[in-house]
Amino acid sequence: MLYFAYGSNMNSVHLTGWLQEFGVLDEPQIMSSATLHGYRLRTNYVASRGLGAANVEAAKGWRIEGLLFQITPEIRRGLRAKEGWPTRYQETIELVNVSGRRRRVRALTYQVTDQCRLSKNIPVSGRYRQLILEGARKGGLTAAYQEFLRSILVTPEMLLTRALAFRPMETDRFSCDHELAQLTQS
Repeated sequence: MLYFAYGSNMNSVHLTGWLQEFGVLDEPQIMSSATLHGYRLRTNYVASRGLGAANVEAAKGWRIEGLLFQITPEIRRGLRAKEGWPTRYQETIELVNVSGRRRRVRALTYQVTDQCRLSKNIPVSGRYRQLILEGARKGGLTAAYQEFLRSILVTPEMLLTRALAFRPMETDRFSCDHELAQLTQS
């Protein structure tokens, strides 16, 4: 069976290690990079420690790059446990484009269930971000898509840094205070 990975499972070292800890000795085999059209990547699922995890959501005009793995029934059993199937993530079979070929194949992937999906993206952990970026780089995803991943996989620390970097200039504050004073005197 083919499996399309788009989040931390693109990192084959991480995925294999997790599966082995779960008792699965089979190793997933990377077949190729692939693209899932008509979907966008979101971080609208609360994982451990209250931080976000990746999800695919139908969205016209969008695409997700990921890795195509050959998996065994034993690996699928491990993936189901890792993804919290069927409560947290559901299995779907999607058509993905195999990179470098003009063919589409059917592949298993996981999508957050309606009851666990949030309406907004939330920050991810630094480790989770690194696993995805490393998997994308080693898997040969396009440079443009890797840059996209860097832009949407935001950690709480990155948000804090951005918030601290935003400070209104004194002239802006003066201008606002002056305008407020003008309005209150009228």
